[in-house]
Amino acid sequence: MKKFTLKLLSLMLVCIMALPLLLACTDGETPSTGSSNKPSETTDKAFLALSEADKAFYILEFDAEDGGKEQVVFNMEMVFKYSGIEFFVDVEGKTVEINTGSTYLDYSENTTSMTAMENETVSVTKEGFYEGKAFYYSESEGEGEGFYMVMTKDEYLADKDEESSSLGDFDLTKADCGTVSCKKNSQGGWVATYTDISANGLEIFNEIVMAFGGMIESELKDVVLTLTVDSSLKPVSASIDFIFEDTETQMTFDMSFTLGDSVQAPEIDLSGYTDFTE
Repeated sequence: MKKFTLKLLSLMLVCIMALPLLLACTDGETPSTGSSNKPSETTDKAFLALSEADKAFYILEFDAEDGGKEQVVFNMEMVFKYSGIEFFVDVEGKTVEINTGSTYLDYSENTTSMTAMENETVSVTKEGFYEGKAFYYSESEGEGEGFYMVMTKDEYLADKDEESSSLGDFDLTKADCGTVSCKKNSQGGWVATYTDISANGLEIFNEIVMAFGGMIESELKDVVLTLTVDSSLKPVSASIDFIFEDTETQMTFDMSFTLGDSVQAPEIDLSGYTDFTE
C-alpha cells in the first residue's frame, strides 16, 4: 500500500478533478524500532517506548500488508462563498485496487453534488482498468458517455506511476508540525494527529485549494490531519480538516480503509463504451 500521505493526496485530487465538470454546466526519517516495519501488533516494546511524536511519524511512514487488495471509501464536504454566492459541495466515492499476480483490477468512482442558489448539479465519474482495458466514464445531469483503450497491465501501471509522480512529494516532517499526538484508542489501535502546520508544510494543501481556480478566496490557516490504525498499524480511517482565515469557509475530508480478503471486486460493465484505442 502507498504511504498514507500519497494516498490522501491522490484521493483529494480525484475529487477536485470532478468539480470543473459541474462548474462548466517527508524528508524526515522513520524512527527505527530495531525490527522490520511489519509488527504483528503494537505490543512491540521498541515501538511502545517511542515518544508520541515518534509513534505518530512511524505510523505516517508505515507500509501495511494488504495482500494485493485495498479499498478506500471517502467523502469530502465544502462550504465557501464566491462572488457573493454560497456554494455547498459534497463528494462521495470509492477506490478499489486488486493486484494478485494474474488478476489486476483498478477502479474508482465518485459522485459530486454542488448546490448554489437552491440549484443542485450532480456529476458522476468512473475510471480504472479492467480485463485489458483502461476506461473512463463521465455523467452530468443524467447524461453520460464512456470510452476505453486497450492496453496491457504494464502499460496502464506505467501511466499510473507517471501520474502519481507528477503529484510531487507530500511529506510532513516534525519541523512542519507544531503539535503532534498519538494516543491508544479503546479498540487497541492508535490515533495520530498532526496540526499547527508550518508555512512549508501547508504548501501542498495550498496547491489543493488553488486547484479550485480562485473560487476559494479565503487564506488557508492550518490543517488537522488525523490517522487511525488498528493494533497491527493497518490503516482504518483518516480525516483532514482545512482551517481557513474566514471561518465561513469549510473543507473536510474523511476516508475509511479496507485491506486484504475483505475487499470485494466491483461489478464493471463496459458495454456501450466507445473504443478509443489507436
